[in-house]
Amino acid sequence: MKKRILLALAFGVLLAAFAGSASAQQPVGTWRGVGLQVQSGVQATWSLDVTIKAGGAATIEYPSLKCGGTLALLPSGQYRETITHGDCVTGGTVGFVQTGGKLIYYWTGEKTQAPDMNASAVLLPAGVA
Repeated sequence: MKKRILLALAFGVLLAAFAGSASAQQPVGTWRGVGLQVQSGVQATWSLDVTIKAGGAATIEYPSLKCGGTLALLPSGQYRETITHGDCVTGGTVGFVQTGGKLIYYWTGEKTQAPDMNASAVLLPAGVA
């Protein structure tokens, strides 16, 4: 339990550091990267593609997991993820921090059936290797 709390605290500090140097606007465009998740000491990676349109409408795909869905913009500037196809955890909170031409993605499962699950990724604009 202590490890989870420390990991969550470290994750929060990291996000705060990125947020301090990032733009407050929602990023627009298509972004791609590889996500990282550590749960019960097991590390997993998976691909993800995010498309965010002006006004906040967004979609997310996890091609290697064969699932994806929509992201609904919340008043906090974060998103509520709804998986519409495939077998992935739905209802998570997704946030983005744009910095240095990259997009930092973070996902938390606090309002899902997997409340201790967290994930993150560094995304690049589509077409950038």
